[in-house]
Amino acid sequence: MRRLPGVEDVVVSDSLPPGGWHHDHIYAALRIEVSRLPAEGTGGTVVWRWVTPAYFHALSIPILRGRGFSEEDRDSTDHFMIVSQSLGHYMFPNEDPIGRHVQPGLEGPWYTIVGVAANVKNGGLTGSDEPEYYRCGATIRRLGS
Repeated sequence: MRRLPGVEDVVVSDSLPPGGWHHDHIYAALRIEVSRLPAEGTGGTVVWRWVTPAYFHALSIPILRGRGFSEEDRDSTDHFMIVSQSLGHYMFPNEDPIGRHVQPGLEGPWYTIVGVAANVKNGGLTGSDEPEYYRCGATIRRLGS
């Protein structure tokens, strides 16, 4: 597909804004490095998506701080995450989230935050927008290759 005339980027994601199916969980299901667990019943919903590195460029979503995902991240045994500006501020008020670690779902690997992306409309055309994070991982590596 990359070789077709006029194609600038090829990306894979399991969902796209502004709506449609996406993953979500309550904010209290995030464990934040060297920090407390959020109190149960607080924080609302957090949206998340699996994406390939060119996702932000293809959808014109600016990376405000840090960096976007790279091709090397897809093959890495490390786990990387990009957070929306609203989620970064919510998790680390008055702090820089870059380099901090988050464990989604209270089990499994810890993810290093490498970038902060601009907020996007993810609650449908009329719904409210939720804080969001993005993962780049082996789950979609083969699809995006």
